Amino acid sequence: AFFRRRMQEALQGLPLQVREARDRAEAGGLLAEAPADLLLSESADADGPLYDWLMAQWTDWRVDRILLSTSQREPREVREAPWFHGAITKPFRPDRLIELLRL
Repeated sequence: AFFRRRMQEALQGLPLQVREARDRAEAGGLLAEAPADLLLSESADADGPLYDWLMAQWTDWRVDRILLSTSQREPREVREAPWFHGAITKPFRPDRLIELLRL
């Protein structure tokens, strides 16, 4: 949660609808309220990896880009997924986040 909040703080003031969530239940509720330009998420929650769930959110037009906050390298199939904008490895610098998003 600390790193996701740090990412959200780094993006404040940018013209993006950003949602930050700790798991699929919280993210699902937020995305049901309104679609997002960017979802900041961990790659797994208590129920396991989020990859299929994230793909469904992207396919249903609930989110445009997904950025994962992770402590490990994502599997190749995730890195090649159409919804995957990138991953930022903990700990990170806020300027690295902006660079990754190319803003």
